[in-house]
Parts: sequence; structure tokens; C-alpha cells
Amino acid sequence: MKLKTNDNFTGVASKVASSDSDIFSDLVEISGLNPATDFRGARLNGVDLGESHLESFNFDLADLRGANWRGLLTEPSSTTHCLRGNGEDNVSGADFPQLSAVCVSRENWGERFLAFKLIIDNWGENTETADLLVNILKTDKGTYLRLCTFIYFCASYARDEKMMNRCIEMAKAGRSQTNMFRLKTLRKAVRDYSKYFESVNFEKRYPGDIDRVHFTRIQYAMDTVEDREPDRRFI
Repeated sequence: MKLKTNDNFTGVASKVASSDSDIFSDLVEISGLNPATDFRGARLNGVDLGESHLESFNFDLADLRGANWRGLLTEPSSTTHCLRGNGEDNVSGADFPQLSAVCVSRENWGERFLAFKLIIDNWGENTETADLLVNILKTDKGTYLRLCTFIYFCASYARDEKMMNRCIEMAKAGRSQTNMFRLKTLRKAVRDYSKYFESVNFEKRYPGDIDRVHFTRIQYAMDTVEDREPDRRFI
């Protein structure tokens, strides 16, 4: 745990080491750190947050990949752009806005998809990434990006590596005519995932996790997009 000054290091470290509790929020209180400010953008990979009271904690931009949230007693006050995914890419919470901008830019669809992939891998499938997906589905004029982002989001949640890799292969193929023949498979995957999420039991994995309400918004955005052949101007 990072302490504020070298002067109080010995005393605080001794208190933390001799504490009867190993609960994260208890140790923070003992250390004298300010939960409202000292954990913004912090690197907390793999930290155990079980049994903690976190209502006063601000984890905006923090790296909490691999953290244990099981048994959490109260949730943080804020987790904006907090990394909660399974990826190990060299990114930080502050990269989220820039990557999101690429996803809705005028770059080719493959580049936009790979930016979306990077977000899902490292930030996870949660309310923020769900909002980004809805934005893509509503505003993009192409077919491949809408299908692949929807499928990758769902496949990541379901840990379906086969379909995740299929989307990556398509993005790397770019304008290849081969992708045209994969559309039938993608549309079937959309139907399959829609059925899957109609019956899945959403378990809250961490604060801000996706739930049935958020997936319904995603599904509605997907269903209301005109189903047409790819517009070659936007693939």
C-alpha cells in the first residue's frame, strides 16, 4: 500500500502489519489514506476487497483487474473508467475516452472493432461498455462493426473464445471478400446470444456490472437497426 510520506512509513507500516484484520477497508483506515482521493487511478491488480465497506472509496480510473469483489459489504462511491476486465494490455483507466472515440470515429471498421476489443478485454462488460456498444449500434452505418461488437461483448461475457476469435479474424481481414461469406454465421450468433441472455442468470461480479436491464437496452438497439447487406462505403 502506498503511503503519503517517508516520515510516517515506519509507524503506519507497523500498525498495518500488526492489525488483527486483513480486510482492505480496515487496513486503509489504519494507514491514514484518504479513500475519497488516494485510490483514483491506483494500481490495485488482484487486491482482495472481500468483506470491505467501500462506500467512501473513489476508484475512478483505477486498475482493479483480477480483484476479488466477493463478499463486498458496500460498494464504492465511484468506479468511472475503472479497469475490471481480464486483459493484461498496457492500458490505463485514462485511456478509455480516447479508445471510445476511435470506436465511433470514421476509421475503417476493423480499427474501430479492435479498439472496442481492447476496451472489453480490460474494462470488462459493464454499464460503461454497454453504453458504448449501444452508441455504436445506433450510430454506425456499416454491418460488420455492429455485428462484431455485439457478438464480442456477448462472447466475452459468456467466455466464448471461439466466437471472440472469429470476430478478431474478421477485423484483421478488413475488406476481404471472405468476410461477406461469414455474415450468415454472425447473424446466427446474434440470435443465439439473444436467446442465451433471455434465460441467463445475471450474477453481479463487481460494482457497475451489466444486468438484464442493460442487456435489454443493447438488444433493443440491435433489433431496431435496419438489417441490410454491408454498405461497402463503411466496411
